[in-house]
Amino acid sequence: FFDYSTSGSDETFKAGLSWRPTEELLFRGSWGEGFRAPSIGELFGTASRFDQEINDPCSGFSGATPANVRANCVLQGVPANGSYTQLNSQISVITSGNRNLKPETSESWNFSGVWEPRFFRDTGVSRAVSLEVAYSNIELDNAIQAQNGQSLVDRCAQTNDALACATITRTASGQIAGIANPLINIGGIKTRSLDVNLIWTSPEWDIGQFGARWYTTRLLEFTEYVPASGGLLAIEREGTERGSPDQAYPKTKSTLMLDWDKADVGATLTGRYISKVQEAGDANKLEARLYVDAQFRWRPTFLTEDMSVAIGVNNLFDKDPPGCVTCGLNNYDPNAYDAPGRFMYLRLSYRH
Repeated sequence: FFDYSTSGSDETFKAGLSWRPTEELLFRGSWGEGFRAPSIGELFGTASRFDQEINDPCSGFSGATPANVRANCVLQGVPANGSYTQLNSQISVITSGNRNLKPETSESWNFSGVWEPRFFRDTGVSRAVSLEVAYSNIELDNAIQAQNGQSLVDRCAQTNDALACATITRTASGQIAGIANPLINIGGIKTRSLDVNLIWTSPEWDIGQFGARWYTTRLLEFTEYVPASGGLLAIEREGTERGSPDQAYPKTKSTLMLDWDKADVGATLTGRYISKVQEAGDANKLEARLYVDAQFRWRPTFLTEDMSVAIGVNNLFDKDPPGCVTCGLNNYDPNAYDAPGRFMYLRLSYRH
């Protein structure tokens, strides 16, 4: 039960069920509600400026420009003769708190099954093996976020949406002077995903003990519902790159870790896969990436049992991130991809 002076009161409930029909099988299901009141910063935060890379559809009319875009741009004060050309791709987007924000609420369903077959243990192939498949369905209402500046400009030019156009200020020449984009309660977010996890550990053989951990997530849906003059507009994000502010929504992400340990030494080889995404608002496609990491571990037990040393390198094969036209940092998305170059480290740990 919650009671906020700024957001009122509410309550949430959660229920779950686990069922193990056999020693090898486990099924789980849960339903839950969520409630999050706006934070102090979200309610009362002062305005801050963010220079976002925006491609103005009203720039440089030509014969290829759709008639509805030309007409809507002229309605917003862009010269009808096509003389306006965007001079700077970085547009000031002003974001601020909003005292009228409502709390976020959510409803989630989760179902999973785990299979731990004894067959592999009985034959000596493994000491432990398990396969888990999990499905999640989450609906978030009144999600608190600022809208994307590029989406606002595109929606105004393409549909003359009154709510989107009201955020944009233009000079007499047609240049965008700024975009007012305070935090709002968008209609909500709906997301569905499927996770498949496989874990295997070998017996302790003479050459050491081996292990494999494979985690894969399939994004089935990620839909944002944003306010528009005609109601809520659904924007499907799965399989896309939003661009500045950078956020990728790959449909598949997978991580495979192979371990080896023997006595005081060990090693891990990791592969991280990100499927391709289509850049929203641009024809550019960010191709899939596979990063490989490696680590070697050593415990100098002849000195002490409490110390360990690890040497590793991430992005072993020096794979560059895919180029992103609309991203705001050096034309790539640092939230989804590794920075260019290898990352090497040495770690000393001591526990007593």
